[in-house]
Amino acid sequence: MTLGVNANRVVTIVFQVISQSVHTFMVNLAAQIIAHEHTEAPPGSDNKALEAIFRHLYNDIIARRPEDAEIAGIVFSLGGVFDRTTNRWIHTSRWPRMHNLDISAVFPKESDSITLSRTLDNELLIHLLQQDESTLLLHWGYGVGFAFGQSGDNIVEGGYAFGEIGHWHISGQNAPCHCGQKGCLETVAALWSIGHEVLGKEFQAGDDEENIATLLASKDLADNPAIQQAIDQMTTAASNVCRVFFPKKLIVSGPFVKNTGIWQAFCAGFEQQNSFFGQTIQQLSVSQVSRDLGVYGAAIPILEQGLAKLLQ
Repeated sequence: MTLGVNANRVVTIVFQVISQSVHTFMVNLAAQIIAHEHTEAPPGSDNKALEAIFRHLYNDIIARRPEDAEIAGIVFSLGGVFDRTTNRWIHTSRWPRMHNLDISAVFPKESDSITLSRTLDNELLIHLLQQDESTLLLHWGYGVGFAFGQSGDNIVEGGYAFGEIGHWHISGQNAPCHCGQKGCLETVAALWSIGHEVLGKEFQAGDDEENIATLLASKDLADNPAIQQAIDQMTTAASNVCRVFFPKKLIVSGPFVKNTGIWQAFCAGFEQQNSFFGQTIQQLSVSQVSRDLGVYGAAIPILEQGLAKLLQ
């Protein structure tokens, strides 16, 4: 007689935003995504529209729950600005009409089991599980932000807008940003603001970052002024953040760095700026964590809690 682990005995539901769509995943103890649903959310979606999408996806994913599976919790893996203490999603550049959405009110019966987490923190967790040392993860895509941690259980959460350097003010810039301010870093570096200047008609607002990465990878953008300015601003921003945390590793994710020319120019600019009393970042690399692993990063803490509860 052979005993085996029933990986579907405890599962977690993860909601995640991918470009202009909302996805929900059911993840089991074996790090397997056993169900996946998604739907597009138009750029003009407000609180009510997103609430309706969340409920629809939740009903669809619950209907696919394996027999005897216990739901350990619901995780909203989000970008933008949110408040973990009140479960409110305050702002995201993808849906500027959404403001201060109370996630708990979307699922009142399950409000006690809802957790909000940053998508970047979840990706960082996977990196820290692979190599446990101080790491700064910088994302450069539709938005710009970072996460920092020293170990898997020591990821810095900060306040409700921690890591949102995309909304640092850039001297001499005055273009309006989705956040309501002017001259933010994202207005000269993010896909939503420079996508058309970089890719022309090939750029479709809301397109998946992985598709954008494929388009960017084959482009010669050495003489593109929008890219040159973005690289200059991003290398300065990365250097400034590293002067705050002094990580051993800087990992950069997002579609821009999948272009060899952009990555080389970023590395050259960063290394030029980042020598500090003779000390430099020990490792600079592009993130290779897959989207599925990032989803599992969101599920890990909740699955562990659900398993511990079951064993008790």
